[in-house]
Amino acid sequence: MRAGRNGTIIDQVDREKIDYREVRETNLVTLYGRALHSREPEPILRDEVAEWLVARIDYDFDGLRVARASAMAVAMRARQFDEWVGTFLRRYPDAVVLHLACGMDSRYLRLRPPSTVDWFDVDFPDVVELRRRLFPLAAFAAPAAPGSPDRYGSPGEAAAPGRPALLDRSASLDRPAPFESLDQPAEPGQLAAPSSPNSPTAPASPTAPRQADQAGPTTQPGPSTQPGPTGHAEPSSQPGYHLIGASVTDPAWFDQIPTGRPGLMVAEGLTMYLTEAELLPLLRRVTGHFPHGELHFDAMNRLSTRVGNLSPLLRRMGARFRWGVDDARELERLVPGVRLAEELAAVRLRGLNRLPHLYQLVARFADRVGPLRRVSRLVRYRF
Repeated sequence: MRAGRNGTIIDQVDREKIDYREVRETNLVTLYGRALHSREPEPILRDEVAEWLVARIDYDFDGLRVARASAMAVAMRARQFDEWVGTFLRRYPDAVVLHLACGMDSRYLRLRPPSTVDWFDVDFPDVVELRRRLFPLAAFAAPAAPGSPDRYGSPGEAAAPGRPALLDRSASLDRPAPFESLDQPAEPGQLAAPSSPNSPTAPASPTAPRQADQAGPTTQPGPSTQPGPTGHAEPSSQPGYHLIGASVTDPAWFDQIPTGRPGLMVAEGLTMYLTEAELLPLLRRVTGHFPHGELHFDAMNRLSTRVGNLSPLLRRMGARFRWGVDDARELERLVPGVRLAEELAAVRLRGLNRLPHLYQLVARFADRVGPLRRVSRLVRYRF
């Protein structure tokens, strides 16, 4: 049994053995990275749900050999996506969000969008089932206590109805929020402050869940009732939150997604595992489904996909990089209506100055060499 940083017990639960295969095991790398970094005294991204999940999953995480600097890099990337998503949701607070290849990510809990947002976490059926078994869904149950860090509002503001609380922070309300407001700009390499929201038009209800005996992708309104880290029973559903168990490349699950509202696709750590023949139709389906919106994802260049496939860890997991793009504007030609709004190299993410000195030197060198700067970057498109 171990106490969380806010005094809650995060692993007084039965540990659960899991068996991840191939690409899906990569979810554990990023989960463990976020959990490791979240334990730091002043993390770039605090993710206590990741800590709780790592405590519960019976898996040899040490065997992943995630270094402290690598964990920080994972947190830097996740935080940047959180900021982009939060900015979009502030503009469109009735948007539809497609969080593709969600894995064990708790982005919905970190951002806490209002119930006017329809948020769909999409991943393979077995991954969705694992989320239902493992996630501390008491985190969905009650509004955040006044004074708790709320990424959607500001510290000290009680969560609005429909916003789930992240965890019971009653033992740490005097702690400063990890960051205060997305509206405060930061200098390159400096830590900034987030919050979150965005959308017009009245929210439409998603299509009803498919019957259990019906073939194809399945939608669940959230996990089943079981104890979470706060020790409370969990709700069977949370307004606006949905789980879809399907391959992201299967077009059938789009039948369950509302239309006529702004749409956002966020895909962290996905595109490099797809082929171009899988990725382009997916992007076209998203842009054709909504009247307007944004695409947020990370991309590698072609050189880094070739070099990255030599990684012993990637090979051990049976995963393979399949898609890379050298010029982010290539997609403007390949996906009708898409326009590049922002491209951010991984070596320019906020928090670089928190990395070990050697890593900072390598990043600054890479930033001066075009192909190295484009090894990995985060891209944001409008449509």
